[in-house]
Amino acid sequence: MENRNKNRNRKSGVEIIGDLSWGTHLCQFYRTREDLIEVLVPYFKAGLENNEFCIWIISEPLGVEEAKEALRKEIVKLDDYFRKGQIEILDVVQWYEESGRFSMDLVLKKWVEKEHQAIERGFNGVRASGDTFWLGKNNWPDFMNYEKNVNYVIDNFKLIAICTYSLDKYRNEEIIDVVANHQFAIIKEDDKWRRVEVSEFKKTEEKVQKLNKFLNNILESFSYPLYVINADDYIIQAANEVSGMANLSESQTCYAVLHKRKKPCSGELCPLEKVKKTKKNIVIEHTHYDGDGNAKFVEIHGSPIFDDKGNVKQMINYVKDITPHKIVLNSLKESKEELQNQKLALEQKDLALKEMIEHIERTKNKLKENISINMNETILPALEKFKMKGVSSDHVDLLHRYMDELTSSFGSKITQKSFKLTPREVEICNMIKNGFSNKEISDFLNISLQTVEMHRKNIRKKLNISNKDINLSSYLHEI
Repeated sequence: MENRNKNRNRKSGVEIIGDLSWGTHLCQFYRTREDLIEVLVPYFKAGLENNEFCIWIISEPLGVEEAKEALRKEIVKLDDYFRKGQIEILDVVQWYEESGRFSMDLVLKKWVEKEHQAIERGFNGVRASGDTFWLGKNNWPDFMNYEKNVNYVIDNFKLIAICTYSLDKYRNEEIIDVVANHQFAIIKEDDKWRRVEVSEFKKTEEKVQKLNKFLNNILESFSYPLYVINADDYIIQAANEVSGMANLSESQTCYAVLHKRKKPCSGELCPLEKVKKTKKNIVIEHTHYDGDGNAKFVEIHGSPIFDDKGNVKQMINYVKDITPHKIVLNSLKESKEELQNQKLALEQKDLALKEMIEHIERTKNKLKENISINMNETILPALEKFKMKGVSSDHVDLLHRYMDELTSSFGSKITQKSFKLTPREVEICNMIKNGFSNKEISDFLNISLQTVEMHRKNIRKKLNISNKDINLSSYLHEI
């Protein structure tokens, strides 16, 4: 966040107002809804075009739908801004009196949270307007105190606000109160807007004390640990009850108490150093120690507070405990590593299995090659000699064919498949495949032709080709 006196470059969209800076808190006095529309529509149009998050708190005499319609006439892509979540238009009850009553601390806290959320979402800051028509006499003192405290807070955040007051509702002394609590006011006279200046705000010791008092009040409204840390010496100036460090003695540094270190963390690891360097809101993961010395993984959200020269004077930071989240992430990381190791082991086993299968295949092929060589060089020549010596030619041919089957895969296939053939049926399959007729099979096996026919029928049934126009010998050759 830049110091407002050094960054007067936010276009207001309203000629009489001119350029604005972050931390500007002004008021508009109006009589009609047209007066509101005339100023606030160009004001919000410029904010949307400046990449600012815009929030319009509506009250009588202007309704939410009327405000949207007025904006839509001037902003062609208004619906795109709504879909993007860059603008909100709320009824006054939704903002100031959610709990049924006005609470200064709660409303100020909401403005701080809105600014922080806007920055985190990538917007340049917050442009706001809130109407006061709803105020009653009982609320007036509290609301003026709220307006006074807005001045102490808004100067340290990227916020611009126009508070709108009805001239017809408030008395002169009340109008004076309003002007005194804003940097300047605009009012319509003779159909022309006029700017009424208020004395320039100064950062006096009294203002610093009031700011610190406000910080102490707002600390206790947060439900998570929150600290105010001095930028020069790292001393924790305030902490809420949730942190467990609300009663710290003086001169306790953040690095000693929260990080259990003898000196500040270096560079990007130190939240305060990062805030001082960037002068922006930061989010950083760190290890914190609670009041009992227990270590926790935390997410630190830090925001700077500036002095008159634009230097970081203090850091406000709140702390989110992300220990459960970290535990889950670490567990997932360990599981991922374990799965990767298991995958690697399976891949290695798979590779070893492939190598073993290839080795078996090479051994098998070598064995077949050796058998084939032995047959060609020894057994087959011997069979030819048997035939020459008068041994039955049919028997020698059959034996020759069986020898050929030793180096083929038919035998293993016909027996390994789920055909459930008997040894006799396997023998007959071999003879059919080698071209033997039923008569030759009958003579060779010394069984009747009827028995051969019965075996052929059973074989066709087991091969699932019964009643099909398929030649059994051809089918066996394809196995």
